[in-house]
Amino acid sequence: AYMGVFVIGKDRFPRSASRALNTPTSYTPHLISHAHQLLSELYKEGQSYRKAGIMFHHISPQDETQLDLFQASDSKDLMHIVDDINRKKRKRALFFAAEGTSSAWKPRSGHRSPNFTTQWKELLTIQL
Repeated sequence: AYMGVFVIGKDRFPRSASRALNTPTSYTPHLISHAHQLLSELYKEGQSYRKAGIMFHHISPQDETQLDLFQASDSKDLMHIVDDINRKKRKRALFFAAEGTSSAWKPRSGHRSPNFTTQWKELLTIQL
């Protein structure tokens, strides 16, 4: 599996970094750690950015993963507990600090397509 991080500055020039993950994982703390390391290669103090993102390549199902005999495996139980609590209580009852504590940022959606096939509020109404 590969993880790639990209940033696009105000100058619209994209920069990216990527790395192979030694062992495929869905353990969020490891993914956050890898993303921070890649981002530290790209980030420049004082630079403004328009967009940033993370991409994954060669994703494989968990039950088809070849494990390393000499490496400790990730704690799948911990991630299941976090998911279960968030599902039962409310979204973001538990979250990682790397996600941020405020949701003041909203993506620009002025050019998005209408969701009238999936959202009742946006259902097309025709007057006869």
